[in-house]
Amino acid sequence: MAAEISRMRQEPDYARTISRIISVLRADKTLEGMVNEWREGDLPERHRAVALPAVYAALAPRPQAVRMSIGSADTPSDLPAQQIGTDYHIVALAGGATALEAQTLAYSIHRRILLVIGSNLQLRDGEGGDPLCGTMEMNSVPRMGAQVGTVLEGITLIVRAYNYRVGPTIAPPEPAPDV
Repeated sequence: MAAEISRMRQEPDYARTISRIISVLRADKTLEGMVNEWREGDLPERHRAVALPAVYAALAPRPQAVRMSIGSADTPSDLPAQQIGTDYHIVALAGGATALEAQTLAYSIHRRILLVIGSNLQLRDGEGGDPLCGTMEMNSVPRMGAQVGTVLEGITLIVRAYNYRVGPTIAPPEPAPDV
């Protein structure tokens, strides 16, 4: 339990959170069967999808969306606790013979992503432990970039993960060892 609390009470680990988002999504058998390509860490608008449909998870271009103090510090040498909201993009891309086929598939994948992420708002691992954030909120927007290659449709889910950083206390120096 102490490890769970400590991960939620620190600065966000961007790469670990992106990896966890992908692993949570891939653990869903329905979604795994719907998606051909998974990618993490790149902005998908800058890269071509090799096998459609595809899902990408990436850090937003300006990830630190919210950072505000919540409460006061215990002593002058402490930093106050902070709420840190970090934005990640989860993009579902789909192609098809017609725009209707592509749109239907992209929105089907998007709906399933909402269900999977919505049931794991703390981004816990497969065993239900090791949460990476306190909570999340989600917002969907049409694909945020020019369509590239054979992609006909895409939708972006912006996930804001909240971490609560507790200010470090300056620890007293370790006593000198007895010699």
